[in-house]
Amino acid sequence: MAKKAAAATDSRFVFRGTVLSAAPSSAVKNGYQVRVDEILEAPSILAQYNGRTIQVVAPISLKAGRTAVFRASGYEFGETLTAHVDSVEEPADALVSAGGPRRDARAAAAARRMRERMQGAELVVAGMVESVQLPEEVLTARALTASSGSSRADGPLSEHDPQWRHAVVRIDRLHKGNHRDKKVVVTFAASDDVRWFKAPKLQPGQRQVIALHRTDEAAPAAKRGATMAAGRPRYAALDRADVQPLEAQEEIAQLFSAAPAAVAAGGVRTTRTAKRSRKART
Repeated sequence: MAKKAAAATDSRFVFRGTVLSAAPSSAVKNGYQVRVDEILEAPSILAQYNGRTIQVVAPISLKAGRTAVFRASGYEFGETLTAHVDSVEEPADALVSAGGPRRDARAAAAARRMRERMQGAELVVAGMVESVQLPEEVLTARALTASSGSSRADGPLSEHDPQWRHAVVRIDRLHKGNHRDKKVVVTFAASDDVRWFKAPKLQPGQRQVIALHRTDEAAPAAKRGATMAAGRPRYAALDRADVQPLEAQEEIAQLFSAAPAAVAAGGVRTTRTAKRSRKART
């Protein structure tokens, strides 16, 4: 039997999510299947739902494909998590919504962190996650384990194992840096461990702006007790500010002097690089 949590300030569930479809049960009014793209505020028991699909009971009608910030003061555990949402806000509005000086300070800190991560990245791309894969070294270890009959598939695990995954991202627009291919492979931590649950969880079908940092210059937490993949992929997204909704890309584009460029045959280049190429030819 589902158990509904008591509504309380310290048990609020606030997250940015994408509406996938109406809930399967027609008995639920304004019920929707929503993918949790980023947890903004939640009790520890809900940390594991980052990147997962849950059911939302909303106070308004929603359309599939909409990305919004959902604020829930109650939730139920059943076959899936059901969040009872009090308000649905546009991502940009949520950053400046009422909430007093503390809320304003948190919003300002989040915006500052986003700028820092975007400006410090080697590449900033807007695109869609096409697939998520296990690293080649994990697949190799599993194959060797299967052939030897051992029960340990991935080797010894640390207490805070990040569970590395590789996401293949199709690039639609390039906001910063140079990249020859139309796709890029990004390392991220799939673990829901306390050290990693705030790290972005990339899922197939997501369309977002992603700041890509070189794996050898990634967040310090990635270097402690973990080995990043050598060679390819070269990039990682490990900070919650590395992944932003598409709605923010015009604001992000203003951080850089070059305008975002569309993907062209033969690779992707920023506008500034393209201008230099034309000048060289003349």
